Amino acid sequence: MQLPNKFALWLGVAVVLMVGAFWLRQAVISTPPPGPSAQENTIETPSRLTTERRQSTERPPAPELLPQGFVGSETCGTCHRDRFESYQETDHSRSLRRVDDVDLNTDVKVAHDLSNRLFEVYQKNSQTWHKQTLLPAPTDRDPKKPERRLEAGDYPIEFVMGSGHFAQAFLLRDQGFLLQSPLAFYTAPQAYEMSPGYDVPHHLGMTRVIDDDCLFCHVGSLKKSSDPFRPVINELSIGCERCHGPGSTHVAHYQTQKSSDASVHLADDPIKNPTNLSRNAQESICAQCHLQGDEVVDASDRTIWDYRPGDDLADYRRIYEFSSQEPNSEEVFVGHFGQLWQSKCYLGSDALTCITCHDPHHTPKPTELDALRKQQCLQCHTDDACSVPHEVRIRDEQDRCVACHMPAITSEVVHSATTNHRIGIHRQDATQDASTATGEQREHVDDPSVRRIAPPESDGEERDSTTRSDLLANSLRLLNDLTSQGKSERMAELDSLLASLSRYAAEHVDDSSIHVVLAQLAYQKLLFVDMTQDETATTWELARSYATKALANASISRRDQLRAWEVLAAWNFDSGNIANAKTYYQRLTTGRRSASDFYNLGLCLGKQQDFLGAEMAFRQAVHVNNEYPLPYRSLSILYRQTNPELSRMMVDIAEFLTHRVNH
Repeated sequence: MQLPNKFALWLGVAVVLMVGAFWLRQAVISTPPPGPSAQENTIETPSRLTTERRQSTERPPAPELLPQGFVGSETCGTCHRDRFESYQETDHSRSLRRVDDVDLNTDVKVAHDLSNRLFEVYQKNSQTWHKQTLLPAPTDRDPKKPERRLEAGDYPIEFVMGSGHFAQAFLLRDQGFLLQSPLAFYTAPQAYEMSPGYDVPHHLGMTRVIDDDCLFCHVGSLKKSSDPFRPVINELSIGCERCHGPGSTHVAHYQTQKSSDASVHLADDPIKNPTNLSRNAQESICAQCHLQGDEVVDASDRTIWDYRPGDDLADYRRIYEFSSQEPNSEEVFVGHFGQLWQSKCYLGSDALTCITCHDPHHTPKPTELDALRKQQCLQCHTDDACSVPHEVRIRDEQDRCVACHMPAITSEVVHSATTNHRIGIHRQDATQDASTATGEQREHVDDPSVRRIAPPESDGEERDSTTRSDLLANSLRLLNDLTSQGKSERMAELDSLLASLSRYAAEHVDDSSIHVVLAQLAYQKLLFVDMTQDETATTWELARSYATKALANASISRRDQLRAWEVLAAWNFDSGNIANAKTYYQRLTTGRRSASDFYNLGLCLGKQQDFLGAEMAFRQAVHVNNEYPLPYRSLSILYRQTNPELSRMMVDIAEFLTHRVNH
């Protein structure tokens, strides 16, 4: 975030010493060429986009770049060819592809009235690009005057995310970072429209960075790296080892066996057959991606990338959802676990799980699906047990069990529907036990609006880890609410969490995540509470000390390290230690893609009278987020004496952006 007004100091009159010219290519308000007005809600719909599998140009990943013990799916396919080729026809095998392996339509324009933006898909230098242009608020449009526009992002596509069964998203590349495009292509209408979460008046535009957490459910593996914000992809799509485990030991053993000795099995083979695992272990494999909530908390000593098939996912990650309502999840695209866990079929069985009905190696043909689903139901039920007469079932639903007991429901992904996995009699009782989840599936924490989706714990060590994850989940939710909404009335909740976390931190001095969250909560308190000078000093010292303790841990994660630097940068700036603040902001700008980091760095450089450095920092802030008005205002001050015309242009852009948000 940018430094708050009561901590940030503007550059003084010394900026008149600034010399040099500046060309702000992406930030020039321009008049569109003659033609149809972009304010019209017109969508140029392309012809059909190819979603069929094409021969990939991707080479197998180099062994030295793979995670320890992994060999890549191509290696698995040398022996298990039938399974490998069958898997290539599934959606999972197309979870991420290079843009060159997908046929995309270009010369497309999409006007989004809700956010007053125009998006373009076009070709340049043999690449497909997405471009975003900001349009004025409707109240500022005058048909008698030229319409002002502001280009706010223009990047090439590098990856296509999604199989195309429902939709395809696009990942853009800029300066080593992957960004999500606000545009997606939807299969049902065969059209480009807004990505999920972007069909709103205010959205992230082209600023959302895709990190290793975002990629976890779409790639096979990443290069060994400590930088979560610049992930290097080795195996593109979800592959064999994500569900079966690392294969190097398995491959080495069987490659050294003579064909006549192939039956000599490897003891403690790390390769897992999910059908031989417990139900919890089976579900953990699928839950890596298909169990999602509002907040996730990783264990203190591992991340989700450390998970291996056969392990309990709860030992690596706890998943929470925030709601004042009882769990239902019927409108959540990835809420199948929450639905299934409420089903009487699930609660009455010790074997029913995802792979009871879903074969991850094979996609049935549409003509085979009804018969297959009925056969699966009849593994436990009998045909004559259904209370609906057979002739009525045939007449109304072609005798399809799932039509009544697992009907299609809408999801938050537009133009798509998914199956309700709360198996029940939906037509006769639409409210059937929407809250019948037992303690084995969902457990409430202290705040009734925060629910953990995880099995209950029994021994002391697990209870301790549960306390930790509960505290962090509540804290992360509050931090998110405060930074996005600024609810000062929630300070009592903040103080309560500070007290609870402080007690926990006293007994867990090496838990950097706890210390970082404590530092962030103390910093947020400074932003939203009016305090005396002594109270302010005490709270700043609390934030500083916890951030420093977190950084003293040699095993601190990169994310926690950046969060601690952010607090220390703000503390140093407020304390007048501009040189130290500058150092921390320089570290932040090399570690993540944040316009406010560059803006705050520019403030530090300006106070040191390094006006050329300040200009470069403000320019980079504009590049990272063209919709951020503060760096434009600072640039206008820099140019006030040396280039009055450019200074006025910067003011004009800042006012244009501010007015768009306010209207």
